[in-house]
Amino acid sequence: MLKVNDPDAPEIVFSEEEALKSYPHDYHGTIHLLKKRYKNFKQNSQFHDQMRSLKVEGDKYCKVRRLDPDNPKSINKTFYHNRVIEKFDEWYERV
Repeated sequence: MLKVNDPDAPEIVFSEEEALKSYPHDYHGTIHLLKKRYKNFKQNSQFHDQMRSLKVEGDKYCKVRRLDPDNPKSINKTFYHNRVIEKFDEWYERV
């Protein structure tokens, strides 16, 4: 068994692009999917509250990517996991 600080442990490196493969949808792509999937979907204040609640849960549903990762003031874009769609299945009626 390898220890956490074991110098003989293999190094694992994930690029940001590899990490984002699990988060294939941006905001507009997510909206497009939801409009096609649900007959009672509306992009209203209730929807925006639901999206905010998913963002609070962190990496489970979305991941924020900064244009310049080294600059904390850099503009960013949020990408969404497919789990978002499963969560919206609980809130909306499918076509």
